[in-house]
Amino acid sequence: NPASEQRITRARLRVLQQTAIEFKGRFGYPPPSLGALLAISPSLSKDGYLDEWGRPFLFQSNSVNCITLYSFGADGQPGGTGTNSDQFGMVSF
Repeated sequence: NPASEQRITRARLRVLQQTAIEFKGRFGYPPPSLGALLAISPSLSKDGYLDEWGRPFLFQSNSVNCITLYSFGADGQPGGTGTNSDQFGMVSF
């Protein structure tokens, strides 16, 4: 079900966002990579860093105080509409 795939992907993004906030609180600086989030959070399963289409979330450091986690949706390409729309999770510290 395409709608449920998007919901699951958004839920996983929220978990990663919360983990990024916890990382900053623990170490005093934002996570440098998606791998850093996974390393400190044993509660993240292998699937926790994958979108519902089986691709790893993308990680971008926008500045010293902001990161964006995202998925390119069902088609794996930037942009798109419906199930192909990108899913973003921004964290400002």
